[in-house]
Amino acid sequence: MFRLRSAAVPLALGLTCVAGSPAIADEFRSRGVHEHGSATVDIAIQDATLEIALHSPAINVIGFEHAPRSAEEKTALAQANRVFGSPQGLFLISPSAACTSTSVTLIPITYEHDGDDGKPNARHADYDVSYRFHCAHADQLGWIEIRLFEQMKGMRKIVANVVTPAVQAQSLLTPENTRVHLRP
Repeated sequence: MFRLRSAAVPLALGLTCVAGSPAIADEFRSRGVHEHGSATVDIAIQDATLEIALHSPAINVIGFEHAPRSAEEKTALAQANRVFGSPQGLFLISPSAACTSTSVTLIPITYEHDGDDGKPNARHADYDVSYRFHCAHADQLGWIEIRLFEQMKGMRKIVANVVTPAVQAQSLLTPENTRVHLRP
């Protein structure tokens, strides 16, 4: 696990995840790196609330980065929204923490426009979803298994950013290494 050196990054991450402000989230997403085969998972814990936010190029999730054109592409997007619309199967959270999902927010894909013709260009379309949990025993949150590689077949790596009262860290996850530690 790599420690973040700047206090501004964990503060921004915490504000993005815990405050849940779409305006703040949009601001930080716009600064992110768009790399096919890579995604970011932001994890924040405050009191009894656990927030997990996934940010990925759309191609990793649905296989393309333009507005769906065919029935097959529309089906792929609908299937992704079903799969990512629930945290079940995507995350395995320390059972002793007794966490239950309280909300899921799928942020609609924004397709870029190129020129004056108004046609979508989406070279950098992103898929974003956030999950909120209430944990009856948040002090027991020791780790989270990120099972996104099973859903995103082209995924090579996930950068996990963690902000808790005890930890501000970043981990690099791979299909062979999917556990994020939430304690020092």
